[in-house]
Amino acid sequence: MSRFPGMPDKIHDQTHRMLCLLAVFVAVMAVYLWSMPKTVVLEDDGTFILAAYFNGIAHPPGYPLYTLLAHLATYVPVGSVATRVHAFSALLASSACLLLWLLAYRLLRSRLLATTVSLVYGFSTAFWSQAIIAEVYALNVFLFLLLILLCLQFRDNPDTKWLFVLICLVYGLALSNHWPLVLLSSPLLLALVWPVIRKIIPHMPAGIVCLLAGLLPYLWMVINSRTDPLVSFYGPLESFSDFIFMVSREGYKTIDTASSADWTDKLQYMEFLLQELYRQFRPFGILFVLIGFVRQWRVWPINVATGLLLGFTGSTFVLIALLGFDFDIAHKNLFRVYPLIAYAIAALWAGLGISTVIDWLARKYGMHIRRQTAAGLVSILLVLSVLISNIPENFRAHDYMARNYAQTILNSLDSKAIFFTYADIDTGPLGYMHLIEGERPDVTLYNSQGLIFANRLFHPFKSTRSERKKHVRKFIDNTERPVYFSTTLPVDYGFEDYGLYARINPTISPEQRNIVLSPEIVGFLEKEFSNGEPYDHWENMLYRLLESEYCRITASQLLFRQHAGAEDFNPEILTSVCRGFYGGTELIELMLNRDNPDWDFLLELLHATEARRDEAIRMEDSVSIYNLWGKYYQRRKQPEKARELWEKSIAAWPDPGNRAFSLIKELN
Repeated sequence: MSRFPGMPDKIHDQTHRMLCLLAVFVAVMAVYLWSMPKTVVLEDDGTFILAAYFNGIAHPPGYPLYTLLAHLATYVPVGSVATRVHAFSALLASSACLLLWLLAYRLLRSRLLATTVSLVYGFSTAFWSQAIIAEVYALNVFLFLLLILLCLQFRDNPDTKWLFVLICLVYGLALSNHWPLVLLSSPLLLALVWPVIRKIIPHMPAGIVCLLAGLLPYLWMVINSRTDPLVSFYGPLESFSDFIFMVSREGYKTIDTASSADWTDKLQYMEFLLQELYRQFRPFGILFVLIGFVRQWRVWPINVATGLLLGFTGSTFVLIALLGFDFDIAHKNLFRVYPLIAYAIAALWAGLGISTVIDWLARKYGMHIRRQTAAGLVSILLVLSVLISNIPENFRAHDYMARNYAQTILNSLDSKAIFFTYADIDTGPLGYMHLIEGERPDVTLYNSQGLIFANRLFHPFKSTRSERKKHVRKFIDNTERPVYFSTTLPVDYGFEDYGLYARINPTISPEQRNIVLSPEIVGFLEKEFSNGEPYDHWENMLYRLLESEYCRITASQLLFRQHAGAEDFNPEILTSVCRGFYGGTELIELMLNRDNPDWDFLLELLHATEARRDEAIRMEDSVSIYNLWGKYYQRRKQPEKARELWEKSIAAWPDPGNRAFSLIKELN
């Protein structure tokens, strides 16, 4: 009977569903707005904000749909540009949670369980992390969940042409956002419509037209690239081969595939995936995920259960089988967010798991009257446990590390300086602060790889290494402005090392490196270290690299004072300056290059640094400690022991870039 006279029960139920949807949206959106950073951060955040603000082209495959929509978000006159784009991600993620609610309600027929599923997923570690920064994953999840709902609706109404046409349009749009992850999960969509697959044939002509319409953002990307916007990853896409190079991510081959990676790396990624799945739902939730996974085969149609399994494995185990990454921290951070669709499916299983457990308790103990109360208590505990557990990692409202890093660099440069950025870690923050926030307008930014900025000196993927070197050298030789660079340049010059960057000094030989202690840079580094290690995975990587920079510039000065016979020199200060794995390897390198190092202190340092090897970001960094051990034994006139350590290094990372290969060759 309806609660209100004359109101049908169906309308009453719809009202409750709308209230639940509103509550979910408000809850997750409020948490996202509360926790999101108010300025630029790391990962791809800075480069995506730049592409959005300048209506440019992001990194391969271009993500034209996201860039277009995020560009519109930059016009909202509230907060900084970074705040606007972050809030846009929050809006997409909150909307994705609404779609997940609708999907969960369709499968579980319970408003309470649908609310639990959507909130647990919304507050899960990985999805929350992408919901509050400039990234494409929230849009990817939103579009794919919409596709699942449309496919289920089409399965029930296979003669409805407009449904199939809409599926094709949304599928094209999803491909225009993140085609690799969409393709990996597409078997789920096929499984959902499999019972009515023959009904698709009459709709195919219209479907193909709509699919192509959904791909139109790629056409916009090509046309827009030829206007050469201020921010465009490769510059003008002048031919079909250029377009394929961009969309296929051909330029990322060396990043996506490592010659040293083998099946053991894949097994390690599978173990890491299971650990990450546990982290999303914590011990209280993972049990329900497992129960729901088993139970689905008995309560849901076989094509739905099979489809969900295919959708889960697509962006997890299948993806791992296709990846050629080394198993290291850098690539784990890349992989961490790929399985977001799989985690949404796992949240559905968790909802079914809760329903299964509550039904079992009701049957066993006669809890018919208290079933809803028990389900409510379990749901509240699960949602709160996930939310509270993930606040430390995802609360970033006061995250200013990337901004401070960029400001420190920009404000410590000479007047009218030229600065060559290298990778996302500096290009994004510096580009945002300089080009959008207006920091140091007298400075000019270039990218040493010819990427991102329109003022590139050479074509990034059509020029040879020698041509790049020629163009950069000609540019530097013909300018009277001070030239700085981070990480590397494709030319050899003498330079002054400031830690965060270097300044070219043409008056000294290319082999010479002068260490300069800048009060601004040292102050920034010491302040960051006083704050402790950050929770964010990408900032944690930067933090560790900053340890190396701090060690190099300060320890070099300390060792010079020791060499000069300073009476107040205390060698223990070196270990406090060069802390962590990166600081340790830097200090060992510095000491091994000296004529008469303190061998006992060096041996102790080698042992201490090797014990922190798990802090290494990349495999090449991880094996560097074995290479340093080998150099130590080489200096101590023990060549066979040195060879043993270098062979151990090669066994751990058999990549041609491993320095151990050349060290063994020199030994022979």
